[in-house]
Amino acid sequence: MTEDKTSRACWKVTLLWLGLWSLLANVPPATASNCRQPEGTCIFGVFPHSSTRQIATTYQTIAEELSLVLDRDVRLQTARSIPEFLKRLRQHRYDIALAGIGHYLMVAEPAGYIPLAHRENPLHYVLVTPQESPLRDIDDLRGRRLGLMPPQNGTSIAGQLILRDHGLDPQKDLTVVRLGSQQGCIHAMLTAQVDACAIAEPVVETFEAMMNRHFRILARSEDLPNVSYLASPLLAPDQIEALRDYFSDREHFVAARPSHYSHFRKRIEALGRPPEARR
Repeated sequence: MTEDKTSRACWKVTLLWLGLWSLLANVPPATASNCRQPEGTCIFGVFPHSSTRQIATTYQTIAEELSLVLDRDVRLQTARSIPEFLKRLRQHRYDIALAGIGHYLMVAEPAGYIPLAHRENPLHYVLVTPQESPLRDIDDLRGRRLGLMPPQNGTSIAGQLILRDHGLDPQKDLTVVRLGSQQGCIHAMLTAQVDACAIAEPVVETFEAMMNRHFRILARSEDLPNVSYLASPLLAPDQIEALRDYFSDREHFVAARPSHYSHFRKRIEALGRPPEARR
């Protein structure tokens, strides 16, 4: 009996890891979306803002609902890192995507992705350091190492804006260390590879619980645009409209408007970071 229970438990763990691995699976570049075909499969890509397990828990239900909306199989996927996620956006590997504001303005919009809806509440980004760190406020970052995401990431852009709003030049007053994800940055911070990290404020408590550590917030950003759901330009017009209706009706989301992105777009331009060339 014990062996049977152990065997079943092992199979459950194996199936769980196979399911999580499938979220990271590579999908071929698209020239004409398979999602348009009657028996096609649509890929719903979520940017890697937390663990693969957490993304599966949070977004699998949405993928199942999207299957009903589009009358096709919709598969949830994420990527191992932000650069990989952005690469897949450029190649139109995602038919539907959940992306941050930086991902959209810097990469997805030039690639032709269409904004469907965004969270109605603004998002704040923060600079954090371990609670036991000698750093007490943002001025203490002078001469220190700050972990930032890749340049096209909203977290990275927001981190630079926070620094500039407090009179710090990220190219002169401290050392910027590029890391592939927020979780990777937190790990680097807790292993003394960087002194502080720029992350989205909603994930602070998540990482504190995950790492069993407490963080001190050194500075907080202004109100900035929250995440957006996007549609690939390779989808059929009726599919895009069906997706727009679905996401606009979700609680805490509203239909995308150009004005939602205008302020952040101007701030990106002020940093001298133009979006990629439109395709």
